[in-house]
Amino acid sequence: MVCLAICNNSTSKTKNRRSTQRLDTDDPIAASVPNFGTEAVFRSAAGSICGMSAGPLTYAIKCHRPPFLRPPVRAVKHMNSADEATPAAFDLDRIASETFLQSIDFHETLASTNDRGLQLANDPFVVTPSLVLTAAQTGGRGRGANRWWSAAGALTFSVLVNPDAVELPVARHPQISLTVGVAVCEALRQRFPQGDIGLKWPNDVFLHNKKVCGILVEVPPQRRDILVIGIGLNVNNSLKSAPTELQATATSLSDTVGNKFELTEILIDILQMLEQRLNWLSASDPQLARRWEEFSLLRGKTVYIENHQHGITGICQGIDEEGGLLLRTPSGIERVTHGIVKHFQ
Repeated sequence: MVCLAICNNSTSKTKNRRSTQRLDTDDPIAASVPNFGTEAVFRSAAGSICGMSAGPLTYAIKCHRPPFLRPPVRAVKHMNSADEATPAAFDLDRIASETFLQSIDFHETLASTNDRGLQLANDPFVVTPSLVLTAAQTGGRGRGANRWWSAAGALTFSVLVNPDAVELPVARHPQISLTVGVAVCEALRQRFPQGDIGLKWPNDVFLHNKKVCGILVEVPPQRRDILVIGIGLNVNNSLKSAPTELQATATSLSDTVGNKFELTEILIDILQMLEQRLNWLSASDPQLARRWEEFSLLRGKTVYIENHQHGITGICQGIDEEGGLLLRTPSGIERVTHGIVKHFQ
């Protein structure tokens, strides 16, 4: 495995124009390294970057930047030797320059971006906001025992956020899944203004009544000051190759629209909207509650929710300002704060 670390000193929404610096080495990858007006530092396999062990050789670029620029974004690529000649699925430089990220951890293949995010969160020096991104996820997880199916062309990533850094009190943490869902819905609506986009409380996004995106927010057991926000969006992966039981209930952007999409573009749209909506949540902006109510897929429908092996059935009356689902049951209005929607019609 080769690990390449890049510090990006670009300002927000500005692309880098880079030259390359020829280095005196026989290593084919080291032959051409981005030159940021920087110094290149080589470390042996025993070295590490961001608390992660390097491969045979690690290249760290130290950025010399004016003090008024934002902190440099550190991007770390993990690539197998067989993948080195494969065209990159993502433009990491552009993602770094156009979003609020401070660190990017990219893998060609990864079992679960959330598992990797939980691992990184244990590093006391982890930089946030941080992105864990993979071109191929092989063991994605959903809530509870649910598994997330994905294939080539899906967009699977996790974002590590320090809630204290964005002034997000613990009392608002239960609203994060809904907030992320709103961000995804709005990012998709920018691209598909006529699309039927809905939010199934508390963490699924639907397109034309089929699931297109799942969200999983986790708190590392040893780091209560870090949130790991996992997002899996079906983009260019066709559900025709999915398990039979998923084909009737899930979809992808390409299956729905008939076109292929640039994953980098979709990812940037979501990250930019995520930053804005987390700011709304931090500021208790009333627009946020109006948005998750606007996108709510369950209003007026009969809903069955499993909550710690206890089932609740009722007609959805909407989502309140604190993110609770309101159900009209035979005994009156019941407010549900957590659980899994197993069925709705």
